[in-house]
Amino acid sequence: DKSCKGILLDRSIFSDWVFAKKNFDDGNISKEGFDDYMNVRNQMMKCIPFPDAVISLHVSAQECFRRVHDQRQRDCESGIKLEYLEGLGRCYNELMDDFQKNSVNVVRCDSDSFVDAATVAAKLRQKMAGRASVPISEKMMREIVVMNKKPPTFGDDDVIMNMQEIQKAEENLNKTERSNNDTPTSTP
Repeated sequence: DKSCKGILLDRSIFSDWVFAKKNFDDGNISKEGFDDYMNVRNQMMKCIPFPDAVISLHVSAQECFRRVHDQRQRDCESGIKLEYLEGLGRCYNELMDDFQKNSVNVVRCDSDSFVDAATVAAKLRQKMAGRASVPISEKMMREIVVMNKKPPTFGDDDVIMNMQEIQKAEENLNKTERSNNDTPTSTP
């Protein structure tokens, strides 16, 4: 559609490779299973263009481990090891290198301490300067900058929750899970 000025995605078919590769490296997926995954992925990738830009919010494995175990404290994540997160980091770096080899503008932001949207937008604008294929509109840049204040809109529909709402929902989920873990259960 030629009227489309741009699309923002949080996750995509591109990044699922990171988890498949890490699980293959760890022996959780057989060579045959990984080969099958790659064959299907490669077929699907023939139909999908590479993005013009990727924003990578890099968090060190140590900080990610701290957030998972000290802040989120979800039972389902309690077994996540630092080595697993380090491996995911290596796979994400491989993915970003692959994007760059395919002429994708990769904006890497250190996010061990949360990075603000204005900084990300400025880095994106700098990376995209002079890029002829799909210019970033002023409207899109404004929406990226204010993403942590109100939901950006595309057309008439709000399609993305603002970052504060996401953070509040995450904090509420963590509190609920912690209080559920603290509640004694009775046995008959």
